[in-house]
Amino acid sequence: MWACKTIPAVGCEFLGRGGGIVEVGSDIYDFRPSTVASGKGYVVCGRSRNCFSGRRHLCADTKGVGVNRPGAFAEYIVLRMTNVWHHHEPLVTWQPSLTHSETLCIHCCSLSYWVKMC
Repeated sequence: MWACKTIPAVGCEFLGRGGGIVEVGSDIYDFRPSTVASGKGYVVCGRSRNCFSGRRHLCADTKGVGVNRPGAFAEYIVLRMTNVWHHHEPLVTWQPSLTHSETLCIHCCSLSYWVKMC
């Protein structure tokens, strides 16, 4: 019930295929419409002290795709360029689905390294 009242559309992992990126801002040169892309599901404010110092993972105003803003089952998702990954063709469809899991594994491994050092 909570999700029905608070989240417009759920889904945090996605791959834009068959049309991919629909539209880009006027100052974006790295991506074009119809580019196959996926994205990071955590959107930071970009203005906090932590964001400016490169510690975006500590942003107090982080919004989750499919949690605090429309998710992958929405008609469209709006993301910053820094949250989008371009995928080159030919694309194996399972590869982009591993981006979230892969980053979690890398993060956990880096934490375990520092735990052993202490």
